[in-house]
Amino acid sequence: MFWQNIASMYRFIKSSWRRRGFQYTINIAIKELWFEWRYGVETIELVALDDMLDIDSELKAMATKYQATYVHTFQGFLDELNDVDYENGFLDLGCGKGRALMLAVLAGFKWVAGVEFSEQLVEICEQNISTFSEKTDKFEYDITLGDAGIYHIPDNVCFIYMANPFSEDIIKSVLKNIDETLARKPRPITIGYTTPIFAPLIAKYGYKRILEQKDPQGIVTAVAYRKN
Repeated sequence: MFWQNIASMYRFIKSSWRRRGFQYTINIAIKELWFEWRYGVETIELVALDDMLDIDSELKAMATKYQATYVHTFQGFLDELNDVDYENGFLDLGCGKGRALMLAVLAGFKWVAGVEFSEQLVEICEQNISTFSEKTDKFEYDITLGDAGIYHIPDNVCFIYMANPFSEDIIKSVLKNIDETLARKPRPITIGYTTPIFAPLIAKYGYKRILEQKDPQGIVTAVAYRKN
């Protein structure tokens, strides 16, 4: 796994440094490799939709490939959001191999949950979380195999994370589900969204943009919205 990760980062550096700059690219690569080595997990390797053999074609049409959120991006994102409520829950919709869940625990969340529609990825995620939990402080977690569009959002969740996991229609369903949990238990709720292709849609549902993160090219890599 170590040499596989090295090969992945070599390919990343070759494709990234001219666009993003050498220093920025190297910072990303070092944090990627350190995280995998430190916690003994496997989250770097991409998984194409065609390789997710347990998913039917209808669901694949509404999804994207698995690609982990960069450690560098996620940590910088939460660092800038200095008023996050770590006492409540963190939810990752389209949690893949579980990297964002683990990074959320390292940031301070004590309860994290993930939803993923690929059984193949759920199995990897659960193995990663199990390995990770042996090297960190105690936390609680829940991984659900299912469709994020119909997932019942727990009323203790205050931070919802998405890393460009699915289509516009699914995001609309998610936003309606968030409104339902807020109706049951009014509270401030934050949406973190990396590779935010459908970000304007979130604003239409009454959320205020509170953060925008850009790479050295000026491309928006992450946004955060909040509804009080």
